[in-house]
Amino acid sequence: MIREKSFSHLWAVLLILTAGLLAYANTWQAAFHFDDYAYILHEAGIRHLTAIGAIFKIYPPRFLSYLSFALNYRLNGTDVFGYHIFNNTIHFLNALLVYAFVWLLFQTPYMRRRTEAPGAQAVALGAALLFAVHPLQTEAVTYLVQRFTSLATFFYLLAVCSYLKGRLPKNKHAWLMAAVVFTVAGMMTKQICFTIPFMVLALEGMFLQEGGFKFSWKAGVPLFLLLLLVPALLRFDFAGIFGRTLPSRSHPGDV
Repeated sequence: MIREKSFSHLWAVLLILTAGLLAYANTWQAAFHFDDYAYILHEAGIRHLTAIGAIFKIYPPRFLSYLSFALNYRLNGTDVFGYHIFNNTIHFLNALLVYAFVWLLFQTPYMRRRTEAPGAQAVALGAALLFAVHPLQTEAVTYLVQRFTSLATFFYLLAVCSYLKGRLPKNKHAWLMAAVVFTVAGMMTKQICFTIPFMVLALEGMFLQEGGFKFSWKAGVPLFLLLLLVPALLRFDFAGIFGRTLPSRSHPGDV
């Protein structure tokens, strides 16, 4: 039975990766556009990969995103190909994580007793394929500076998948610690990951309890303490936290 599941998952992974590669096969040489110039090509802080302090000071809540740009700049300079390899790889990994997330949801107490439970893999595969090829993803994948979003999504999905693994039978502390680590990483990639603890609360209430809502404080408190991380990175400037964005330097809107 284990071999059949492993074989089946392997084919699902290959199908998801193939779909993603075909969808973005013509994007590998797409040029820099708009804020790519301001936040990558003209950003002095990413010129030296080892200057961690300078990279951190650019904008602390997006430190890991800028660090990834610094790595690309070190390896590829102004050649877009390496940047696209990174962006596409993150997108493909995100599609695989969507597959894992949906599969894990079907292993929870609520979903195991649903009539849809036998179709867990088909639903997970369908969701992952839709994520991989949907046109809505195009900007985050091909517009290089929007790595802010795709990389944050990567850590977001890793965090919630790790939490689910940690809350299922026989999977405890190591996965929960991983969820905390990925939450921290996400909050230092883009501020959307500030909502991870609230997603954990939703998962607890909707999927992980047998007889109604019962939050696991032992597992959830560490994640909720992390709600202070983004304000701390912004020096607890509460007046500007919710209104503070990373404005575009080339067109109206945010990055």
